[in-house]
Amino acid sequence: MYVFLILSISLNLSFLANILPNILYTMANGENLEVANRGINESEVYALKIIHLILPQYISRLGFLKSLTGRYLNSSMPLQNENTSSSLGIVLSIGFVTLLVNILLNNSSAQSKFLHPGFVRIFRYISSLNLYILLFSTVGGLGSIFALTISPQIRAWNRISVFIAFLAVMATSILLESAYYRFVKSGFHKICFYTLCVLIFYVGILDQTSLQFIPSYTDFENGFYNDQKFISTIESSLKPYSMVFQLPYVPYPEAGSLAKIGDYDHMRGYLHSKYLRWSYGSVRGREPSNWQKSISSEPIDEVLVKKLSVVGFDGIYIDRYGYEDNGRQIQSDFIEILKDYPLEDDQKRFMFFNIQDFKEKYIETLKVDREMCKDIALAKPMITFDTGFYAIETDGKDNWRWSNQTGQIKLTNSTKQERSVTMGMEVASGSSTPSSLKVYTDDGDYESNITTISGTPTEYSITLTLKPMHETIINFESNAQQVESLDTRIMFFRLLNFTFTFSDPKEQKCW
Repeated sequence: MYVFLILSISLNLSFLANILPNILYTMANGENLEVANRGINESEVYALKIIHLILPQYISRLGFLKSLTGRYLNSSMPLQNENTSSSLGIVLSIGFVTLLVNILLNNSSAQSKFLHPGFVRIFRYISSLNLYILLFSTVGGLGSIFALTISPQIRAWNRISVFIAFLAVMATSILLESAYYRFVKSGFHKICFYTLCVLIFYVGILDQTSLQFIPSYTDFENGFYNDQKFISTIESSLKPYSMVFQLPYVPYPEAGSLAKIGDYDHMRGYLHSKYLRWSYGSVRGREPSNWQKSISSEPIDEVLVKKLSVVGFDGIYIDRYGYEDNGRQIQSDFIEILKDYPLEDDQKRFMFFNIQDFKEKYIETLKVDREMCKDIALAKPMITFDTGFYAIETDGKDNWRWSNQTGQIKLTNSTKQERSVTMGMEVASGSSTPSSLKVYTDDGDYESNITTISGTPTEYSITLTLKPMHETIINFESNAQQVESLDTRIMFFRLLNFTFTFSDPKEQKCW
């Protein structure tokens, strides 16, 4: 009893110590709705399906079994995603089913026929644990109840299949060892038994693996050394601790793919350099990431390079895979601005523009205080979609955010000057029935009514003057009908293709 209590307390304290930094950071900086904002539906969309455990791999070496899996996967069954890779294979499926049967029968006499007496108790324990895991992870199981009543942050229950596989390995091993004690009586029996074990192991490995799992190691190796050579060349051309701005802007984490860029591809710079500082990696939804996103969306012109220079960047790293034209236009633009050609890697995927000379000339000719220009370039008003708004969505052409019946946008001006901002957007409800939308600020400086919104987007813009060192909250209230769908979110209206621009009277002196 005391051992159980000590273990429970230790486990809970370890869990608390692990998440305490997250809790403290969120308390100090507010909740970040852009990162790991999980929905209740994800506990079911990525739930475990028992049939995926039993069916063989869809690229199994065993043709007759492969066709069975193919029939299921091609039958338009719902909730087919990463859970299709949770196959246990023939051998472990036997162990898995045996654990379930052991729970259902719960018959000590039957257990004694198949199990060595020393294994009965542990087999009962792992059978119970296997059932608990299954009840939590399956579609509509206890995991869904947890997501609905406690927190949706734990999701993708199909990934627990590795623990089910571990229990199945234990079950299969116990069955084999029990068979050894029961049937092996001579040296010949031992030879037959060990041969059977090798055969079972071999079949199990073949069934769980495929030649298609083997990546092209040569391509990976060539890519690694190509990146290493290129980034080492960049590092040798810059001073230690120089800053490199990376394009295109890629959110972090969980950005998904952008054109041909894979998630986290921008990490190559960190991997192969020792003393350079890279722009990628600031958490999306926070001010540094918002600044990068904003400045990356500006026109590729001399002003952009001046802003990067005054902030302190010494180079611009570009991944061609992030552009539909393979980076030809952006390369041409920077060559025209810098009057210099980029450094390129051997595979012609990456290019690097050294802006140190441009930076020195610009700062030498700057007629106003550099720190003032740096503040203007850095201290862009920060916009936060706050209470009521959901994460951004896109179909590749348009982007939008759904909102509850009321939503708030928070604008923070961290500079010591007034800033004029203009927000452009389209507003729409989820219904063809006309409704209204009221927009106003907490301080009463702005109030407007859009008398008619419907399912067809209506253009709308807001222009405000933000007070120095001040936070402005813009409220949106609508009497639109709630959107009826299977989505668990409460949605009344949405903002589409949101844009945000600002101006500063002193900017012209800097650029």
